Amino acid sequence: MAENREKLLAALRSRTGGYAVLDPSALAEAEALFAATTRVHDLPETCHAAGTLHWRRARSLADERAAHEVDVAVLLFMMVHRSGSPLPLPEPIASSLAEDLADPPGDLTWMRFLEVLETWLSNGADPYRLRLAVHVGRNAARSTPAGHPARSVHLIFLANALRCLFEHSGDLASLDEATEIGQRGAAEAWTDEDRAAFLAGLATSLRVRYEHTGDVSALHRSAETSRWVLRIIPDDHPRRFVVLMELSLALRTLYHRTDDPALLDESCALGAAAIEAFSADSPPPAEMLTNHSSALRALFERTGRQKVLGEAIAVARRAAGRALPRTPVQVACRYNLAGLLREQFEHTGDLPALDEAITLARAVVDVTGPLHPDAPLYRSALTAWLVDRFQRTGDPATLDEAIALGRTALEAVSEEHPLWTQSATNLAVALKAKADHIGDAGLLGEAIALHRRSARNAHGRFRAGAATVLANALLASYELTGDTAALREAIGQGRTALAALSADDPARAICAVNLSHALHELAGATGEDHAAQEAVGLLEEVAGQEQARTAVRIDAARGWGRLAVRRGETEGAARGLAAAVELLPRLAARGLSRSDATRWLAEYARLAGDAAALAVATGRPERAVELLEMGRGVLLAQALDSRTDLTELRERDAALADRFAYLATRLDADETGGPSDSPDLRRELAGELAELTERIRSLPGLDRFLLPPDLTRLRAEARGGPVVMVNVSDHRCDALILTASGVQVQELPALSTRAVHERLAVMRDALACRSSRSEPERERAERAMHATLAWLWDAVAGPVLDRLGLTGAPDGDRRLWWVPCGPMAYFPLHAAGHHQDPPGPGRRTVMDRVTSSYTTTVRALAHARARQAERPGARRPRVLVVAMPETPGATPLPGARVEYSRLSRLFPGLDGLVGRDATRDAVLSRLPGSAWAHFACHAAADPADPSGSHLLVHDHAGRPLDVVEVSRLRLRDAELAYLSACNTAVTAPELADECVHVVTAFQLAGFSHVVGTLWEIGDAVAAQFAGTVYEGLVAAGSDPAHAARCLHRATRALRDRHPDRPTLWASHVHMGA
Repeated sequence: MAENREKLLAALRSRTGGYAVLDPSALAEAEALFAATTRVHDLPETCHAAGTLHWRRARSLADERAAHEVDVAVLLFMMVHRSGSPLPLPEPIASSLAEDLADPPGDLTWMRFLEVLETWLSNGADPYRLRLAVHVGRNAARSTPAGHPARSVHLIFLANALRCLFEHSGDLASLDEATEIGQRGAAEAWTDEDRAAFLAGLATSLRVRYEHTGDVSALHRSAETSRWVLRIIPDDHPRRFVVLMELSLALRTLYHRTDDPALLDESCALGAAAIEAFSADSPPPAEMLTNHSSALRALFERTGRQKVLGEAIAVARRAAGRALPRTPVQVACRYNLAGLLREQFEHTGDLPALDEAITLARAVVDVTGPLHPDAPLYRSALTAWLVDRFQRTGDPATLDEAIALGRTALEAVSEEHPLWTQSATNLAVALKAKADHIGDAGLLGEAIALHRRSARNAHGRFRAGAATVLANALLASYELTGDTAALREAIGQGRTALAALSADDPARAICAVNLSHALHELAGATGEDHAAQEAVGLLEEVAGQEQARTAVRIDAARGWGRLAVRRGETEGAARGLAAAVELLPRLAARGLSRSDATRWLAEYARLAGDAAALAVATGRPERAVELLEMGRGVLLAQALDSRTDLTELRERDAALADRFAYLATRLDADETGGPSDSPDLRRELAGELAELTERIRSLPGLDRFLLPPDLTRLRAEARGGPVVMVNVSDHRCDALILTASGVQVQELPALSTRAVHERLAVMRDALACRSSRSEPERERAERAMHATLAWLWDAVAGPVLDRLGLTGAPDGDRRLWWVPCGPMAYFPLHAAGHHQDPPGPGRRTVMDRVTSSYTTTVRALAHARARQAERPGARRPRVLVVAMPETPGATPLPGARVEYSRLSRLFPGLDGLVGRDATRDAVLSRLPGSAWAHFACHAAADPADPSGSHLLVHDHAGRPLDVVEVSRLRLRDAELAYLSACNTAVTAPELADECVHVVTAFQLAGFSHVVGTLWEIGDAVAAQFAGTVYEGLVAAGSDPAHAARCLHRATRALRDRHPDRPTLWASHVHMGA
C-alpha cells in the first residue's frame, strides 16, 4: 500500500499545468491517493499534492469552473496548515490561512482532518469531494481500534459522508453502507451518547432510502428511530434540534404518503421547536430553515391559510440567504423557495411570484447535472411552472420548453421510482395544454395514457390530483371527439378524486369544479337532469368552502349562477352570482401588483352587472345596488379605504390609527417596493393591514370599519339629487335610481347588450370620421352622433327622467349623478337627447332638464363630498396651470397658450408651468400647494394597461405623469382639476367598471371636482370652452361647488351655437361632488 501511495503521489506531483492537470485521470489519481493514505501522518502530504493539483487546475481555467477548483484547493491546504506541516502553500492562500486560523497546530489526529472535511458534508459538495471525504473517513475508522473513544466519531462521519455521496451521485451501495454502519454502531455503542448519534444518522439514512426507492417500511423505521433517539438524549442536549428536525421531516413525508393531518401538525410543531432552540447570535442552518418552510407549505396546502404561506416564504428566503454559494444546500434552498412562490401565484395570481419561481428553478436546473438524483425532481417541477406561465401569457415557446423538460425528467426515472408519478403527471399536463392549443389529438392521446398510469401509481392526496387531471384530459377528448365513453370515464375519475380527499381539504375545491364541468357536459349531451343538479350542487359547495383558493371559489360561484340560469332557477342563480361578487375584493387583494389585480378584475368584468340584474329579477333592487357597489370599482374602493377619515379610530386607539395610516401609505406609495425591499414586502404589508383592520372592527362603534356601505349610507348620498346606476346585462337592463327614500327600478326594454355594442361601434366610427377632409364624411359623422344621442334618450335617459318627474325645463338648479356600468361608461349620458327638437320646455334632452355629473360608485361620490365639506367654499383659489403648446413627439397645441393667457387674466398671480418647465417632477411638486389645477395638453389613454394612461408633460417620454403617479398623491387643499385634454375619462373595455383613467386618478389625489373628456377635442374649441367654464366659476365667487353647473351651462351654450356638431359639445364630463 505504501509503495502504491508513493507512485500515486509522484504521478500527481508531475502534473504541473496545461492538459496534464485538466486530464480527468488526474482526479482519479487524487482519489486513489486518498484511498491509499491509511496513516494519518501521511495525510498532510496527500492533501498538499491534491491541493496543488486543484490550484493548478484553477489557474489553467478561465471560466466559472476556476472558482470550484479554488474552493477545493483552499480546504485541502487548510488541512495542511492545521497539521503544522512545513510544506509550502501558494500565495495568497498561505497568508490568508495564517490570518484566519490563529489556533496553533495541535496533535496530528484523524479528528483534526475530519473537522475540516465536515464543512463539505454540512454545506454540500459534489461527488468527487464527497468521495475524498469517504476515503478519509474510512481510513480513519479502519485505523482506530474497537473500544477507542474516537472510533464512534470516525464511523459516524463515514456514515454521513456515504449518505451525502448517495444523495449527490445515486450510488445505492453508499447508502447501504451508511445504513449498515448506523445499525452496527448503535448495537455496539458503549454509551447512550454514541448510540443516539448512530441512531440519528440511521434515521436520516432510512428516510433518504424511502425518498429515492419508495421503501415505505424504511420511512416508518426512520420515524420510530428518531423517536427512540429523543427518548435517549436529555432535553437540554446541544444537538437535540437535529433529531427534532429529522423527525419533522420523516413525519411530513409520512403525511404526504398517508394524508394524516395529525402527522403534519406534529411535523410543523417539531420543526418550530428545532428552530426555536437557536439564538439570534447563532441562527439555524439553511437546511433546517428550508425543511421547516416545506412543512409550512404542506400546512398551507392543507388549510389554504395565506398567513401560513407568507410565513413559509419568509423562512425559505432566510434559508436561501444563509446557504453558502455554489453548494448543493443553496440549490435545495432555492428550489424550495421557488416552489413556495409558485404556490403564491397559484393562490393569488401573483405573476411576479411565478416569474421569480421560474428564474430560481431554471438556475437550479442549470447547475444540476442530468445524472444527479434530484435532476428529475427539478426538471419536472419546472415543467409544471412553465405550463402555468403559458396558461397565463399564451407564450407557445414556454410550453415547448415545458414539454422538453418534462420528457427529460420522465426518461430519468423508472415507473417504480417515487418521482415517476409526479414527472408523468406534469408532462401529461403540458402535453394536454399543447394539444388544446393546436388541436392535436395525438398529443392528447399521449397525455391521457400518461395520466392513466399516474393515477394507478398515485397514493394519498396525490391520488386526487392524478385523478382530476386525468378527468380533465378525458373531458377534452370528449369535446374533441364526442365520445361519451370518455365523458363518463372523466366523471368516474372526478368522483375518485373527491373520494380521496377529506371534506375540509382545499384541493377538494378544484376537483369538484372539474367534476362539475364533466357533469354539465353529460347533462347537455344526454339530457340527464340529475347530472346538471349534481353539478350545481358541487359548485355551490365550492363557493362556500372558506379554505379553497379565492379564484376557484369565484369560478365556482359564477358557474353555479350560470348553470342555475340555464335551468330556470333564478333564485339560485342570483345567490350564486352574488356570492361571486362578494369574493371579488379578496381576489384583487392589496398584496397583488396593480397589473395582476386588474387582470383578475378584467377576467370577471360584468360579473357585478349580471348579479345585480338577477337581484332585480328576484325583487331585490336594494341588493342590486349593494352588489354594484361591491363588485365595481374594486381597486378604487381599496384606494379610498386608505384615505378614510381616521378621526373616530384615533379617539379610541391612536396607535392603531397611526399604524393603519402607515401601512395604507406604504401600500399606496409603491407598487413593487424599492430596490432594497424584499420581494415579499407588499404581501407582508397587505397581510398586516388585513389583520389590523379586523382588530379595528373589534373596537366599540367601529364594527363596519371599511366595510362596503349599506343601503342606508348609500341613500344618504342621494340628498343632493338622484344617483342613477345604468346596468346592462344579458339577463335584463335597468336603471337603478337611488333617492333619499329608497331604490326605484326603471326597466329599460329598449336597451340590450347587443344594442349597446352596436351603438358604441357606430359612435366610435363617427368620432373617427369627424376630422375627415371630406365634408360629406364629417356631416355623416355628426348625423351618426345625433342618432346615438337620440338612442340614448329613448333607451335610457328619457325613461329615467320621466320616472323622476323631470319632464320640463329645470325649476332652479336640479342635479343628477350618472353611474354608467360596463360599456355604458363610454356614452355621453349627460348629452342624451333629441337635440334637433325645437327649443322649449318639453325638449327631449337631458341637458335641458337637469345638470348632470358622473361618479364611478356611490362610495366615490361620498368621498368627494367629504373632501368638499372640508374646504372653505367660495374664495380666491391658488391656481396651477400646466400648458403644453409644444410637446416633444406630439402635434402643437396653440390653443394651450390661449387657455393659459385667458386664465392668467382671470386669476392674476397664478402658478404657471409652460412648455419645457412643465416636467413631471415640477408638476408633482406644485400640486400640493394648489387648490385648482388646469392642464392644457395632450393625453394618452393606454388600452393595454389603463394605469399607464397619462398626461403629456414635457418629459412624458421618459417620465410620464400617469394614473399611478397621480393617484398616489394625497393633496390636502385640492378642490378642482380641469383636464383640457383628450380621452381622460376612458379606460379599457374590460375594465370599464373599474374606471381606471386619468380623471379618477385626480379624484383619488384629492380633487372633489374633476372635468375630463370622453373623446378627442379640438384645440381651439377646448380653449374657448374652458374659458367659458372659468368665467362662470369666477362669477359664482370661485366656489368649486359650482363646477358642474358651469360646465353644464358652457355645454348648453356651445350646443346652442353649433347644434349640428354634437362631437364638439358632448365630450366634456364632470365627475365628483
